[in-house]
Amino acid sequence: TDSNGYLSGRGQLALGDKLFAALPMTTTYRTPPQLIFSGADGTAVVDLNHAPTQTVTVEFWLLPTADGGTLFSLGGLTLSNPADLTVNGVSTGIALSDGFAHHVALSWQESNNTWVLYVDGQAAADGTAAIALDNTLTFGGGYHGSLDEIRLWKTVRSSPQISDALLTPLNGDESGLVGYWPVEDNDTNAVNDASSHANPLFLADGVLVYAKPLYTVYHTSGMPTSSGVAMFAVTEPGVQQLVVSKDNPLMLFDLDVSLEWDASGDPDYLNRLEQDIGRASEVLYDLTNGQVAFGQINVYQGKALWEQADIQVYANNNQRPNADLGGIVTNYLTDTLKTGEVVGNAFLPGKIRIGATWNRYGNPGGTVGEDWPRVLAHEFGHYGLFLLDNYLGVEEVNGSKIIVEVDCAGSAMTDAYRQDYSEFLSETINNGGHSWLNGECQKKLAEDTTGRSD
Repeated sequence: TDSNGYLSGRGQLALGDKLFAALPMTTTYRTPPQLIFSGADGTAVVDLNHAPTQTVTVEFWLLPTADGGTLFSLGGLTLSNPADLTVNGVSTGIALSDGFAHHVALSWQESNNTWVLYVDGQAAADGTAAIALDNTLTFGGGYHGSLDEIRLWKTVRSSPQISDALLTPLNGDESGLVGYWPVEDNDTNAVNDASSHANPLFLADGVLVYAKPLYTVYHTSGMPTSSGVAMFAVTEPGVQQLVVSKDNPLMLFDLDVSLEWDASGDPDYLNRLEQDIGRASEVLYDLTNGQVAFGQINVYQGKALWEQADIQVYANNNQRPNADLGGIVTNYLTDTLKTGEVVGNAFLPGKIRIGATWNRYGNPGGTVGEDWPRVLAHEFGHYGLFLLDNYLGVEEVNGSKIIVEVDCAGSAMTDAYRQDYSEFLSETINNGGHSWLNGECQKKLAEDTTGRSD
């Protein structure tokens, strides 16, 4: 929409048309927006209108993908080569080539010409350099990798000041702040200065903004219904007003799918795959009472991005669908059991794995009805919603707990295929006569460990 909320040039409306509005509220990123430098001459440059002269601190996050190159220069102050961080030609012996993102800050003061290099908030090296600053700050020049959350101060920042704020966005009005460039996914030719000094950071020679969303939360105009969603009907000509509400939230997950083989020459299969993923999204929407569905789906061929994909589709039709619990996380995540015990590394990055076809009987080479999309929605319950299987229970035998099979009725995490097991069960809501702690649901593994409902 435009600034007034109007859709312009998007076609015509007719009486009887059905409308639905979704307003994005927050996006959580798998890869946050960042500047991508591909070496060669790629640079990001800002001409400062309030340039530091006697004291300065430059800080940013980076993830290098190759050795060498200049990270930044400001007059005579330079930092280069992430494989051996080098300040004004002086090697520090510090390597940032471990494949992880790091925070780097470099300060300098004219009074004694001393500089201090900080890595991840801690002082890591120091030295002296008799230099002069100017008003042109340049990032890149032979650098391969990413930069983000770039900050420029006209003060010498201390280790506590740096470490306390490196994970927290700034307001933009902090004392001593000269420039602040948090990269946004809608930045193209320049990154706007979020400080009060209006110093845009211009991108040149192939420097790009890259971001990979994980999910976006929307406020929508339609309540979920038993058959989908309540749409707004056009009943008369003129302006149509749709009201979005926080009472109708919708979370859309963007997922990558990688096929083990190249199916580009099989349009029939790709069409069925698209339909099945779409149907899995509809099932997920129903299971969550209209709160969760799939967003942007990217399909890659011939094992492209195989290790990065959320869903790995195997050519082997005997592949039993499975998923890593909480595998959607981008880093390890702890969990707390109902006993109070904290489990470290409870959730780790993982995958959903499924064959090209699948049916509940495990017969290769064929799909029965909606078995493939329904089991995909079930596996996403593990992968993206951290849900345990509700057909697994716990019994105490001779003083020891053992895993047993139980029938927690009504839950899609018990049986992915039964139409009467088509809910995620809640502690407080009776779902079609089924409750979280009724019958054998009391013995399920989830209740024994975390105590959390679907």
